[in-house]
Amino acid sequence: MKFLFLCILFLNILYAGTARQINKDVVYANIGDRPLKLDIYMPANEDNPFLLVWIHGGAWRAGTKEDVPLIFLDYGFAVASVEYRLSEEASFPAPVHDIKAAVRFLRANANSYGYRAEKITLAGSSAGGHLVALVGTSNKNKELEGSLGEYTEYSSSVQAIVDYFGPTNLTTILKQSTPHGLSVREPALKLFLGDSPDKAEEKARQASPVFYIDKNDPPLYILHGDQDPQVHINQSHELYAKYKELGLSAEFEVIPGAAHGGDTFFDNTHMQHVVTFLDDILERDFFTEDSKPKQDVPVGTVTKYTWKSNIFENTTRDYYIYVPAQYQPQEPAGLMIFQDGHAYVDTNGHQRVPIVFDNLIYQKKIPVVIGLFINPGHKGNVKPDSPWQNDNRRYEYDRLTDDYSRFLLEELIPEISKKYNISKDRKMHAIAGLSSGAICAFTAAWQRPDYFHKVLSQIGSFTNIEGGHNYPALIRKKEKRDIKIFLQDGKNDLDNEHGNWWLSNQQMEAALKYRNYEYKFVADNGKHSGLKGGQILPQSLIWLWSDVVKNKHNQ
Repeated sequence: MKFLFLCILFLNILYAGTARQINKDVVYANIGDRPLKLDIYMPANEDNPFLLVWIHGGAWRAGTKEDVPLIFLDYGFAVASVEYRLSEEASFPAPVHDIKAAVRFLRANANSYGYRAEKITLAGSSAGGHLVALVGTSNKNKELEGSLGEYTEYSSSVQAIVDYFGPTNLTTILKQSTPHGLSVREPALKLFLGDSPDKAEEKARQASPVFYIDKNDPPLYILHGDQDPQVHINQSHELYAKYKELGLSAEFEVIPGAAHGGDTFFDNTHMQHVVTFLDDILERDFFTEDSKPKQDVPVGTVTKYTWKSNIFENTTRDYYIYVPAQYQPQEPAGLMIFQDGHAYVDTNGHQRVPIVFDNLIYQKKIPVVIGLFINPGHKGNVKPDSPWQNDNRRYEYDRLTDDYSRFLLEELIPEISKKYNISKDRKMHAIAGLSSGAICAFTAAWQRPDYFHKVLSQIGSFTNIEGGHNYPALIRKKEKRDIKIFLQDGKNDLDNEHGNWWLSNQQMEAALKYRNYEYKFVADNGKHSGLKGGQILPQSLIWLWSDVVKNKHNQ
């Protein structure tokens, strides 16, 4: 247990600077002269964030509200860490009454502190994991509600639960325990329940989340190590099975080799899994107004086609053409080409390019631009479930040859030019991509700067997949190209056998700066995902096309 606290303390030291505002020792209820307190942490770069309420562990008899993983701040959550009465002060159901009072307080005072409380997440580890599962699954249970605090008219219901390796069935936990687990759990349970579970069977049942599951319970995410010596992983299996029996939303992530706590539970991979789960439930919307449809804005058309390539032999691919409502055949239009086109053309995805184009063209923040969205080629007879899995993607995107620029200039651009009046001005041509699609876009402009002037790179794979790590040196040593580049990457991007994405993008920026290229680099805390780039896509496009728009305004 001490190891878990030390890990959380380390995370707090690491992430303490990410809070915009900290409200310490806020009293949420009083028991006579005994105040119950909580701390509220607001994220640095997020207005009106969703609230995550953290419940610390400690075998119900130890721990404090200081034991809170503030890493959630970097994912845009406000975090409230709750003090509750420990078992040496009061036994079950006192901690449940306290936590429900805290939730009611937090919901009632959302406007005062600046977070959103219509959908609250309850998360905790170990004994805190047990308590969040119990509080979350006992929504509207009168016996466990209690009457603490001044806000009993408010709901204590929560809309999502994240349970880190918590006990879930106190009637079976000792039978499942290792000798070490017994040495920890037996005395802890006697304090928490007032007696051992076999002598306080009814109370043990009342304190077990598995006996409260019904069809109205909120979505649940469980994380548990398969080498946990204190809370056997079967405890999580029991809770997950009950959820699944009723067809409820639940995910159970078993972490191989993990014990009872440790920083593995809060590393980039597992945080991303938890946050993705919560984003779907909370429907967190990080997009600006320019990424949202508007009734008064004319809507362009998107048409899907299929292409069989000669340059990339035996490959076929889907591609899409976006034509803005303002397009007039007598007026040459700009062209912007997106690799992994399916990801950019999707109006419900991270990028939403057709919507962004509609809005920015209508506002005259970018010129009239035709969008060409191209999927990577596939050689197989049967298409995979996702275009991300198309088998020619790596060979088309990651190599530093001129094959892909030839494919565009000799095949697809002539094909769409048969129908649309594409400007011959190189400054009216842009190319974009994310991950390997981003280095592909850069390579096309590097090979053919006579045609491609603008590059949008999101989480670019300038690593050694097929030699892309050489670009910083090439930029420094080779003849300078007249191209304009927008780079975006996150500090938590990939780090694997091919290289470190965040470092490689910093090397790209340093090289571009050294050679005085026209570029912009936006850094964030994101992972290897298109989400962060999609959030700033309108700003990215406005900057890329600013030279063209400025010239048009001056004519």
